[in-house]
Amino acid sequence: MPHLIIGDKAVPIAALILDKDGTLHRFDSFWVPLVEARLAALTDAVAHPADSLRRPFGITAAGTVRPDGLLAQGTRAEAPAVATAWLHDRGLGWMAAREAAQSAFDRADAQAQPEKRLEPIAGLRPWLESWIAAGGRCAIASTASRRDIDTALSVLAIRPFFPFCLGGDEVQAPKPDPEAVRRLCGQLQVGPEAVAVVGDGLNDMLMGRAAGVGATIGVLSGVDTAATLGPHADLLLPDLTQLRWRGVDINS
Repeated sequence: MPHLIIGDKAVPIAALILDKDGTLHRFDSFWVPLVEARLAALTDAVAHPADSLRRPFGITAAGTVRPDGLLAQGTRAEAPAVATAWLHDRGLGWMAAREAAQSAFDRADAQAQPEKRLEPIAGLRPWLESWIAAGGRCAIASTASRRDIDTALSVLAIRPFFPFCLGGDEVQAPKPDPEAVRRLCGQLQVGPEAVAVVGDGLNDMLMGRAAGVGATIGVLSGVDTAATLGPHADLLLPDLTQLRWRGVDINS
């Protein structure tokens, strides 16, 4: 079992449960253009500018992601619900609004081009190869849908490293609830004390702490800041590939 270097300690960790967006790939380069495309599609649905939805969707006026917003912390199912309420306020009946919101999302998502916009964290694949070679294992717990997870794994060419994944549409209670960690521990056949949760969001750190994992590791490659993650993380790193374990350094 690899021993992660956490400060001055070497902590035995058999598996990493990783977030996806902002941890395996850059967040803004994919999600901000997709949200803008969704807003444009919603505008077309009622001939009314959807700019007022930027904040509820979790995008700032400057076009960056709000760390505490829907995009960073919500599930895929919650965004259409917000759009449905917005359309309903503008005159559509609830059923018509729900249908129009889903249709707008489907049109925007069909043009998302993840193969062009998903930007992996630099050095991701060799780092994963080294972790697996050291005897470590990986799983994904994300608020993204399972379809989005599968698309990202295929586009980033890292599917073989992740035999177990749970999306936000596959759990009853999303992050920061520990359900995903507990279920993945069962699939990995390890106790939570032998797992580290790695993510760029506060909800990742809180999920790991609630599950009683061996370590929570915050990465600054996504949307949250060191000030937000620090109080809840055992270790803060610029990105996932800076994580090291005893006796192994892929840059040596």
